[in-house]
Amino acid sequence: MSLKWKCGQIVLAVILGMVVSLASAHAQTSNGTIVGSVTDPAGAAVLGATVTVTNTDLGAFKRTTKTDSAGSYRIDGLLPGSYSVSIQASGMQDFVEVGVAVKASLASTVNASLIIGTVNQSVSVEASTGAELQTQSGELSSNLGQTELKNLPIFGLNPIELAFTLAGVQEQANRDNVTNGVGFSVNGTRPRANNFLIDGQDNNDNSIQGQAFLQTNEEAVREVTVLTNSYSAEFGRGGGSVTNVIYKSGTNDFHGSAWELNRNSALAAVPAQSGFAGITTNPFDNENTFGFTFGGPIKKNKLFVFGTSQWDRERASAAAQTNTLLLPTAAGIATLQSLGSNPRVDFLIAALGGLRGGTTGVTDIALGNGPNGIPRPAVQVGDVQRSQGSIATNDRQWSVKLDYIASPTDTLTLRYFRDDNNTAPDFFNQPNALPGLDSQVGGPSFNFGFTWQHTLSSHAINELRFSYGQFDLEFGPTPQTAANPILNSTAIQILDLLGPTGQTPSFGFATGFPQGRAHKTYQFQDALSYTVGRHTFKVGADVALLTVRDISPIDNRGEIIVRPGGGFTGLANFIDDFTGTGGSIDKVFGSPVTLPFLATYAPYLQDTWHLRPNFSVDLGLRYEYQSTLENSLQFPSVDTRLGIGLGGTNNFPGVFASQQQGDKNNFAPRVGLAYTPHLWS
Repeated sequence: MSLKWKCGQIVLAVILGMVVSLASAHAQTSNGTIVGSVTDPAGAAVLGATVTVTNTDLGAFKRTTKTDSAGSYRIDGLLPGSYSVSIQASGMQDFVEVGVAVKASLASTVNASLIIGTVNQSVSVEASTGAELQTQSGELSSNLGQTELKNLPIFGLNPIELAFTLAGVQEQANRDNVTNGVGFSVNGTRPRANNFLIDGQDNNDNSIQGQAFLQTNEEAVREVTVLTNSYSAEFGRGGGSVTNVIYKSGTNDFHGSAWELNRNSALAAVPAQSGFAGITTNPFDNENTFGFTFGGPIKKNKLFVFGTSQWDRERASAAAQTNTLLLPTAAGIATLQSLGSNPRVDFLIAALGGLRGGTTGVTDIALGNGPNGIPRPAVQVGDVQRSQGSIATNDRQWSVKLDYIASPTDTLTLRYFRDDNNTAPDFFNQPNALPGLDSQVGGPSFNFGFTWQHTLSSHAINELRFSYGQFDLEFGPTPQTAANPILNSTAIQILDLLGPTGQTPSFGFATGFPQGRAHKTYQFQDALSYTVGRHTFKVGADVALLTVRDISPIDNRGEIIVRPGGGFTGLANFIDDFTGTGGSIDKVFGSPVTLPFLATYAPYLQDTWHLRPNFSVDLGLRYEYQSTLENSLQFPSVDTRLGIGLGGTNNFPGVFASQQQGDKNNFAPRVGLAYTPHLWS
């Protein structure tokens, strides 16, 4: 069978099989690749040309390979940075290209057309944007580098926000975006279908998805790479996208920076709607974000360090985030107290924490006749917004990274980052909270990463990675709330007390609180790249072990919703111990704490086949297995073979004690091609 016919079959198979299946696991490398082809003046492939790439930021970091029979070459495992590429072939002038930008998880293309000449002659060029195009892979990806990070506005200081500037990325309504950090849809997929990495290692909130560590120090980040479609088998978990945030490293030059950002309500215009209401000043809100970076060589050409720290301090009045509520005025409280001894009235007054309705929106809520048939006076209520007290937000992020070129064949990287944050009171999540029933949110998160890259030969390189990350976030009572005697009481909502913005206060600590998650992730990755002939194989495995302590947002203290009905207002029904027509009482029993363990195993194999200098085919296969997470619960799942419901021969609760079965058939084939047509010569 002719080669032409074989190539035709391959192209047909690729077209028919162009389906990318993305499964659920973690991704691998944060290093980059330089690929290309070398031809002679007639356009024929040059076999055996020596290609050497040198990291001009680090000096001693070099890699060398030779072109194959198609004139193609590929050098993997390159630390992100600026490179020079030199190509030498017998009877040809040397070719040198400088300023080649190698970016994380991407391939930069450097093609060379050599000129006949002597060995002491050379042709030097400077890299253009064409070197950044993916001409050797069918992958769809984008890189956001220093130009974008320094020149585009980032409202929340999280560099991942720049993903919204990319093709196929859409912002979602809050209803569809229940994730941590920056959430977005890629090519129509859900925000929870995205995979987030830092330096190629896991950074996912495994509870609600999104980012675990929220990076807000822009000066710590070198670049952000976003893979949106057709990426290789070494990348998984993200059916929507894979976003890799790369931290800066030290170089042979000392460099640093310092900054201060201030956001102050005194400098902000009063919103138009507030002006119409007669408001002339904004609620106090002052935020200062400041920090520094420093990097450079500890030992020139060998050992490099980069460190940074950032502090974020925000102070704001309660009125900056709280809602306007409808509550009994001082006169209304006097009316309630005049009714005589009543434990529900005592609870309502205690829950108010001294807060009283104001002089706007004043109205009366009728109580009707009491149980003894005697008419009761109406209760005066008015609008009020909590304005006393201050919201305090404190956040500190810091990181340090070491790169060590131990030998021409070994490179080691150590990286540690940490974030400590706390907000109290947390009016962002609980804007209707009453004094003495406030919540707070915060917790530490950190990650340690280690990478060892070993060059086995000019054709083989191995990359070993390990990371340990801890993510803690808890929504709980403030110390003042924890000391409140009604903390564990059932919360009450009285629907008569509907504020001007449609908000109803909760008399009691917020339902579903406390809640939170504490995750510890151990990740082991290994990848071997080997080039033989026109094939570059990459085989590897990704193992992640996750221990979890989650506090689920169940309502274990209970909630009573009181409505009007029976000829009485909701407030009257509450005083008389009725829920009213359509009222409800809810309570969830059991412990909110779950302690599952999850193990993920993901081996993969990828082949990049250079059929011609301008035509490559990617073939890959990924397998993934996740352990049976639900079996950590007392009642993991329902055995549907026993029927649905509680009747018949089914025994409750045994029918719900069926064990989760492992899903062992998650195979994900990958097929892609890259073809650069020569339309003009």
